[in-house]
Amino acid sequence: MVEKKKDEGYEWVFPTSFEYLLREQIDGGGWDPLEAIHFTVELIVPVLLRLLSEEGVDFDFPAKVDLLSKYAAATSIDISWLYQGPCSIPLFSLEGFVRQLEWNKLGSLVTSAGITASPASAAAYLIYSPTWIDECEAYLRHIVSQGQGKGNGGVGGVYPLEVFEPCWVLSTLLESGFTVDNLGTENVGDLIELIHRSMPHGVAGATNTFLPDADDTARALMALNNNGYEVSHANLIKNFEGEDCFETFDDRMPQRVTSVSVNGNVLNCLLSSPDPSAYTPQIEKIAKFMCTKWSKEKMLNDHWNFSEYYGIMHMAQSLVPARVLWDQGCLPGLTENIIQDRIPQCLQEVLNRVICGQNNNGSWGNIHGAEETAYTIITLAQLASHAAIASDYSKADLAIARGKQFLLETWTMGQKPDRIWTGKVMHGISYVHDAHVLAALKINRVNLAGKRGFF
Repeated sequence: MVEKKKDEGYEWVFPTSFEYLLREQIDGGGWDPLEAIHFTVELIVPVLLRLLSEEGVDFDFPAKVDLLSKYAAATSIDISWLYQGPCSIPLFSLEGFVRQLEWNKLGSLVTSAGITASPASAAAYLIYSPTWIDECEAYLRHIVSQGQGKGNGGVGGVYPLEVFEPCWVLSTLLESGFTVDNLGTENVGDLIELIHRSMPHGVAGATNTFLPDADDTARALMALNNNGYEVSHANLIKNFEGEDCFETFDDRMPQRVTSVSVNGNVLNCLLSSPDPSAYTPQIEKIAKFMCTKWSKEKMLNDHWNFSEYYGIMHMAQSLVPARVLWDQGCLPGLTENIIQDRIPQCLQEVLNRVICGQNNNGSWGNIHGAEETAYTIITLAQLASHAAIASDYSKADLAIARGKQFLLETWTMGQKPDRIWTGKVMHGISYVHDAHVLAALKINRVNLAGKRGFF
């Protein structure tokens, strides 16, 4: 717990967060496993075990030796560069380096966004640093009162997400049938201006604090170029294109991370440019990457989301438009084997897989969640809108109708989001959750087919 020195002694700064932990404990004495750490488990759990041991509570379990070995390896890296000034690399787990860091040298990392937009790292700084920084406290107070928990003591893993959230919400709604008039011209204009300010060099990250990434850059470019701006794709390609596909991060990150969803967003971005044929090599590269991955694995486990349908959705949203543009003569340079054979075959298999995966209640996924179901409705509408993929679309239409009925019966705006996004912990993103559900309820296969000349 974060403690602050007062004249009369020390006091907890965020007692509501302690109360939150007490409330969230389940009857068996533990906490919801869906809240479990996902990334950095080898950093966080050993530190917690040591802190418990110092309180006289010790645990032994079969994987403990292996876990502690991984912790030793993970914390043996050189971290002296952290003392050199502001940092744009996400530092989600400074608390994992409690004994390795010289906390008195980290003050230069603190900004109005805490320490690289990580509440946990900001809290760790206030706990372990001999110097109290009011700006760090103010950041955490704002999150506790105004963040996702809205004052209940719960705190998200990253804050703010001032680029990611508007990019995802706006692009998700607009590409599924909503118009600018539907959403409000002024509302859309405000978001577009915010996004534009976030990428002065043609690239963007999830938050202005982070290094840019291909995912947010592609989404931002789509939002801007489809709404009155002309922003070059040059830095997207320069920074993130790899040998076989696009990588999430540039070479300043230790791991660049390959992801189907990221490549889907990049492909969609390139296809929505004024002259997509100018990017034929990149378009073909991504299409080959996706089709090869599907043919080898017959499923798409994505780095950023636990739902297999998340990667599938991005595949459908990008490969179907690629085929449409080829049909229209806009991508004459694409290899015929890719566009006429591999893409349709791949997407036909995906279509059959998705239809067969529907649950009896109309949902998809093991948790029968609204967001996964929304992903799949969007996927089916895209796939069944093209005659080369779905010659008989009746099964898709029935599955879509059942899925929409499930959403209408179970979903309410602002409900607790499905925790299917990966990160330091599995988490849900409220605005993004609701945007996908609204998009799924709005999307219309017949309208898509009509616009593409298949109806």
